[in-house]
Amino acid sequence: MPQRPRDPRASLSLSLMLPLLAALAAGLPGAPARAEEDKRLAQTREIARRAQAAAQAAQQDAATQRAEVARLQAELQARQREAAGARQQGERAAGQVQQRLLDAQAGQSQCQQALQVQQAAQAQCQQAQTDTQARQQQLEAQLAEQRQLTARLAALLEESVASMARTETANRELHTLALQAVAAWGQAPDPAQAPSVLGEPFLRLSQARRESEAERWRQRIDALRAGR
Repeated sequence: MPQRPRDPRASLSLSLMLPLLAALAAGLPGAPARAEEDKRLAQTREIARRAQAAAQAAQQDAATQRAEVARLQAELQARQREAAGARQQGERAAGQVQQRLLDAQAGQSQCQQALQVQQAAQAQCQQAQTDTQARQQQLEAQLAEQRQLTARLAALLEESVASMARTETANRELHTLALQAVAAWGQAPDPAQAPSVLGEPFLRLSQARRESEAERWRQRIDALRAGR
């Protein structure tokens, strides 16, 4: 009896598994932008979907192999019963069936191993998806915190600008009052109120000194205001 070819679906499951393992080995990068995290999350979900499909295919292959093993075992028993009349022919047929049985069992073992690998890969994909969602939530929390901080800084800046405006207004008023006081102090006294015994020359000298002193005060006040 010709040897039955091996089912290619076991190799197909392995070929689907290799890109999946390569994607998992690449890992997910550290903390990027939110759009990149969404893209990676979608990729992770697609990998998980493919892994699930591959696992289902592997399960179907395993069931097919088990059915094939049972059928071959039944055929082997039938061949052994027929070998009572034709021993040599029966032994050759039994050898062929035995080889096919070994091949089927080897294929079943490969399918089971592939299924285990696919299940492990699926678990890793699910864990990666969970980690990605956790990172996304963390990024959203950080973004909300940054927005609150920005709002507080804007309020402080607005208050600082208002305070500076109030200070500037007060400085201008103080400067005006100081100049007015100096101007009033530097004005010439009323001759009617000055002592007559001192005479006009003394009054002129005193007035000149007052005006000079008033000018020095004005310059000092202007310098203080300019250097505030």
